[in-house]
Amino acid sequence: MLSRDRQRIDEIDEKIVSLLEERYDCVSNIAQIKKENNLPVFDTTREDTVLEKIRQMVSNDDYAESIVETFNQIMMVSKDYQKSKQ
Repeated sequence: MLSRDRQRIDEIDEKIVSLLEERYDCVSNIAQIKKENNLPVFDTTREDTVLEKIRQMVSNDDYAESIVETFNQIMMVSKDYQKSKQ
């Protein structure tokens, strides 16, 4: 049973990596647009909106805080990536 669940996690992780790469393609494009237009990397309003949308997407309330925090961390790392491209 444990090995089956771990195998499923490995399969999910593979999908997450693919989706994160796709997300970073978008982040790279956004970083370039912000650089070309002298726009700040940090946008509090956008981040708050994204996190609220994420919270609303979560169907299991037990997971809500952890998932929102995961996305908060993803956005923090994305901002660092964008800053490195400025």
